[in-house]
Amino acid sequence: MFILIPFLISTYSGTITTSQNFITIDDIDRVFVFPSEITEYPSQVFFETGDFDNMGVFVQDPYMKIGAMGFLASSLNDDVESLLNSLSIKTAPIYRLFWGNGGIGFYLGGTKTAESDENQSGRFDYITAGISKRFRSLFFSFEVSRLTFDRSITNTRTYSDGDYSYGVNLLYRKETEFFEITPFFTTGYTDLSRLEGDEFNVVEHGLTGFNASAGFTIRAVPFESSYIYLDVSAHYTREHETYYDTTDLTTYGLPVCVGMEVRKGRFIFRGAYKYGIFVDKETSKAYRVEDNLKLGVFFSLEDLDIGGVLNNKLLTDGPYFITGQSLSKGPFAEFSIVWRFRNL
Repeated sequence: MFILIPFLISTYSGTITTSQNFITIDDIDRVFVFPSEITEYPSQVFFETGDFDNMGVFVQDPYMKIGAMGFLASSLNDDVESLLNSLSIKTAPIYRLFWGNGGIGFYLGGTKTAESDENQSGRFDYITAGISKRFRSLFFSFEVSRLTFDRSITNTRTYSDGDYSYGVNLLYRKETEFFEITPFFTTGYTDLSRLEGDEFNVVEHGLTGFNASAGFTIRAVPFESSYIYLDVSAHYTREHETYYDTTDLTTYGLPVCVGMEVRKGRFIFRGAYKYGIFVDKETSKAYRVEDNLKLGVFFSLEDLDIGGVLNNKLLTDGPYFITGQSLSKGPFAEFSIVWRFRNL
């Protein structure tokens, strides 16, 4: 049985250096999808910054009578953030409260902003909730969110009275003495439609998306204090847009990821290479997506983990004293700190 990951590198930074399907790895980020699993992690405070900014705290019930609770502050998902940025609406982190007891769990979260002056105003409200249930080796979760926004400039207005999005996740875990296989299935529906116009003419700009992904992760132990990973999955996405004309975009994909982890004393090294082939149904064109090599370095004390994902520029170009070129994000593309504490 694998017991390393829940207590080490429990952040997004640790996940992306081993797997593309974070819900299949024993990492803190999996709690965001399956809140029932929060009891598997010790009480801790965590912070990470980079492409993804997360911070939060998990608190266990020392008597194991009421389960565990957690708090998380994180960025909005990419689709929502991109839409609001395109409308010049100020965004804000989303805050979530978690509870779980190992069998069932849920979370509830939300965020909002509002600003205005003489000629323009902008606001948005975002509410999300999720529930998960564990049936022995089978994990199930359902999540829903609602977005409303309003952007007015002089006499022109772009707004939505409520766009709903849904997600369903299934995961099955099979463990043996030497390896673990985790088949999974995820699907989701997103609605980011809005109305645009003035008091005389209003046009509906419809934008919806559907996605589904199925695959598996295999994790094996080739030798002591090491792991190797293989992720294989098939993706399907469909976007439907109506705005004067109707546009459909359907994509099929087959991403693959190989990764490994090696422990040496208090240091943990992780690496992964990700590659994918995608096909546009409408044009029949195929294209490749390469995430290249990602390397993570972490230092673990008894109750403290520090580390992150190395900046690819450091790997390809070298440090400043060799190239004379500074790294815009520093040596780490992702940096994280985890401190585990005992309950008072």
